[in-house]
Amino acid sequence: MIDLAEHQNEEYIALNEIARRQEISEKYMESIVRMLVKARMVDSLRGKGGGYRLKGSPDRYTVGSILRLTEESLAPVACLEPGSEACPRMARCATLPVWQGLEQVINEYLDGITLAQLLEGRGDGDDYVI
Repeated sequence: MIDLAEHQNEEYIALNEIARRQEISEKYMESIVRMLVKARMVDSLRGKGGGYRLKGSPDRYTVGSILRLTEESLAPVACLEPGSEACPRMARCATLPVWQGLEQVINEYLDGITLAQLLEGRGDGDDYVI
């Protein structure tokens, strides 16, 4: 996503270009981009001149929203993951408030950072690599 944001003034960007710049296999990039397109964060265009680009401006995307999409969960423990079964010990769990607090801090922190902020102060052509 940072690569797409960094090259947002260009037309669609070929997946192999992104993979090369980020030093990631195309196969892995395909799986990530598929999720991003399905979530309507990224536009895709097939054929000659095709590729991918951000659907909106970089300030619309938070690190938290991207990670929750690609990683499925940012929960620090399994019992807090979305859709998990309620733990039978949850009512008497002494550490649950710690994990809930950590989850809140993680989400607030990551939701407070946008792609635009990550690009601030970077020069043109600095091609971010994860």
